[in-house]
Amino acid sequence: MLAYKKDDSNLFCKNIISGMTVQLEGDFQDSGGINEILNEVLPELRMMGFFKDAKSNVSTLSYSIVMSLECNLCCSYCYERDIKLKYEKLNINRFLELLDNDLSVSQASDVEISFTGGEPLLNPLMLQEFCEKVQLVIKEHNATVAFSIVTNGTLIDTRIIDLFLRFNFNVQLSIDGFSQIHNQIRIGKKRVETYAIILKNLKKLIYKKIKVSLRVNLMNQNIGYLNQFIDEISSIIERKSRCKLLIYCDVVDVETDHPSFLGEPISTMSLLYLYYRLSQLGFNIPSHYSIGGDCIIRDIGSVVVNPNGDLIKCYSFSGKEMTKIGNLNSKYYPYAYLAPICRKKTCEFYTYCKGGCCYVSYIETGILNVSCKKERLSLLNKCPFLLSLYRSNSLENSSKEWIDFFKELTHVSIVSLQ
Repeated sequence: MLAYKKDDSNLFCKNIISGMTVQLEGDFQDSGGINEILNEVLPELRMMGFFKDAKSNVSTLSYSIVMSLECNLCCSYCYERDIKLKYEKLNINRFLELLDNDLSVSQASDVEISFTGGEPLLNPLMLQEFCEKVQLVIKEHNATVAFSIVTNGTLIDTRIIDLFLRFNFNVQLSIDGFSQIHNQIRIGKKRVETYAIILKNLKKLIYKKIKVSLRVNLMNQNIGYLNQFIDEISSIIERKSRCKLLIYCDVVDVETDHPSFLGEPISTMSLLYLYYRLSQLGFNIPSHYSIGGDCIIRDIGSVVVNPNGDLIKCYSFSGKEMTKIGNLNSKYYPYAYLAPICRKKTCEFYTYCKGGCCYVSYIETGILNVSCKKERLSLLNKCPFLLSLYRSNSLENSSKEWIDFFKELTHVSIVSLQ
């Protein structure tokens, strides 16, 4: 859990697992350190239901559908470059057989389907057919389905927007920071500058009240232009619309000798700075930060479906045999996969990590192993906690200077209560 002592009368606590944040009032002047204070208030926290875990998702099946690895852009850092599966198209009927089998065996009540690529909007008719047929299978099993899509955002038109509305899509777009750098990195095949196109389409989605998030990729090339990016995105998205847009920032995962590689501590500090500035400007930011955790590779109910029918346990390994567990032509789909898991279950951030990202470990060491990023997890979970207290006016944000906010992070304590 996270704890912040505002003064001798007010204590704020956040359950890292459930996200619940509470304010406790009392006389904490002579209570000693933060651990002593928390021991005093434990009964009150229990009465408030503070220690209840978030709802378990054991009844949920999750599929990441790589419809095709074909793309209309040529991003310099893309891990899908030169994959032989590139122009294969997914067999929808084979997937429907898999879905029907999984629902029968698991008796799951909820299904999550995320479309990715390549660029999944290159074939909107196939996407529509896929959703229509999935809904028929879902109806037969009296289950529910939630659709989402990860797209570069360059192909969105009226027909695509209607499709998103019809199937209640959650949409994620992505950009590479400041426009001048983005247009050098995220290159259209006809050398078209894509930044303005993506932001124009983003505004259309917000106007149509489609659930949308924007991923901002940080890398060596754009790290020196954070203020320019912040000024630019603020000038494009008007203030009244900013709370409707979730902006998620992260570092691109590339080999250490890649031109885009961004190491520590600059990567973590840059993420902190971006989230601080974006929150101050009214944008919606994530409530927590995780690296790994219950990702696809560790979740028995999750799988990635490649265009050639391969079933794998991490979409970053598309085209590789490393995490392959089967194929749509198989009659048995063993979703369990022996992923590297951290054994330090008493760690305060175990839920958000469980050994970290296996792909990061692979590109750093060449093998799938535990990848501990505890310092980054610590700072990037303290950050939204403190910012949420500012937004709710629980704390007075008298200074908007970045350095003052960073100093304030040192007053947020990380506590593991057994």
